[in-house]
Amino acid sequence: MKCFFCKRDIEPSLKYCPHCGKPVQPPITTQDARSLSNHVSAQSAADDSVLEQTIVFGTQTTPAVPDTSSSPNVLSDSVETIHPPIFSPNMIDELAHTSDSAPAMPASSSPPQPTQPATTATDSTIAATSAAQNDSFAATLAASEPTQTSSVSDAEIKNVINVLDSSDFQRPPAAPRTAPPPPLTPPVNKDDFQQRPKKKTTSSRKIILTIILIVAVLAIGALAYFLFLNPGAKVIQTTKTIEAGTDVDLLTLISVQERENYDIAVKSSEVDVKALGNYKVIYTVTSKKNQKAKDFEFVFTVQDTTPPQINAPDTIAVIKDQPLNIFSDITITDNLDGTIDPSAIIMEGSPNTATVGTYPVTLSVTDKSGNKATKAISVIVEDKSNPVTFINQIKYTWEFLSNPQQILIIREEDNKYLMFVGYKNSEGYGGPLVLKNIAPDNITATATWFFDDNGKETEIEVKFDIGKPRDGKMKLNYGQGWEEVKILK
Repeated sequence: MKCFFCKRDIEPSLKYCPHCGKPVQPPITTQDARSLSNHVSAQSAADDSVLEQTIVFGTQTTPAVPDTSSSPNVLSDSVETIHPPIFSPNMIDELAHTSDSAPAMPASSSPPQPTQPATTATDSTIAATSAAQNDSFAATLAASEPTQTSSVSDAEIKNVINVLDSSDFQRPPAAPRTAPPPPLTPPVNKDDFQQRPKKKTTSSRKIILTIILIVAVLAIGALAYFLFLNPGAKVIQTTKTIEAGTDVDLLTLISVQERENYDIAVKSSEVDVKALGNYKVIYTVTSKKNQKAKDFEFVFTVQDTTPPQINAPDTIAVIKDQPLNIFSDITITDNLDGTIDPSAIIMEGSPNTATVGTYPVTLSVTDKSGNKATKAISVIVEDKSNPVTFINQIKYTWEFLSNPQQILIIREEDNKYLMFVGYKNSEGYGGPLVLKNIAPDNITATATWFFDDNGKETEIEVKFDIGKPRDGKMKLNYGQGWEEVKILK
């Protein structure tokens, strides 16, 4: 159950609340006090026959309590528990009007006490304490209202005191507490429960409206920033270096997100691809939507990491016993230095021109930036003074450039070389050809030509000059001056 005053949970068997100290039941009014006196008198008469209990001037003897184990509701159904009111001197006048219904008692004599059974030490102590409390209660009453006058006689007052047993006003001993009681909660007004939902709803609405307002302000600010203050372009520098000597498009050096929405132009540039260093480039990015433009500045470094280019054939031939000069057919170019003199080439390898064979050689060159280039070639040492080698270069049918109808035939038969001179679709004359002297470069040679001139054997010296090898032309002189011929196809 709950206390009537502080509304806290208490044990049903307690008369006083252990939290606030007040009676568990509602306080008894003045009218209840008047009814109490009549009820006590009527209850005492009824209890004499049932409970064998005698009430004499407010003193109560404890009768033998019947066994209620078999009928637990006997007393609870027949006996009504009534809590006495807290006594106040102001109640004397009101209680005095009930004296007519209370039994008359002499004022000068003490009420006779009923015969009590033998008590233990504990019962004696309780009785002594009760008597002391009665005296203390009377003394307190007299001290609190010393000047109060009343028309009620002393006998009537004692009559009321005897009816209202002082033991009823005793407060039960407080329960032992191990911790201070919790603070008293103020009484709750029922109107609060009707107002709280309204306050909560109003507060929630304010919070929601505030959040909506903040989001709207942020959205408007972001929209204004992107439309009026910034074209919104995100420009990224894709590279920071430019190779020296190269033709570069500066627009390819940056990347713009959503490029289709912007116009990009180079506002200024200091880049010089022919000189190493750092150069500044400014780009202008213009939005196609609002024509807002913004400049972006980037720094690029011109560097040289490209090695030179060696232009040389894979093989170089040299005549046996002739000096080796490979630089005449080699050129070197560089992206920054331009053309490099072939004398800067370093050759690794030792071709032996006195011995026929093939020799590997490595050529290397370094530009001014320290970039090094290498190339591997082969040097072939040939013995071109061999008659077989020379004859293989002239063993064809030739036509004279001065007279295309005249032809020259050099061929090999039975390990012999023959030469004939004549005209197309007609017979000519000729005979054996014997090489006498071949130049070391295998370009020029001297031979003896034997032929029959009208039954007379004639010997003529013939000179050959191949000129540039394998170009299909040569010169010869067989006693009539130098004639230029070409291979007839």
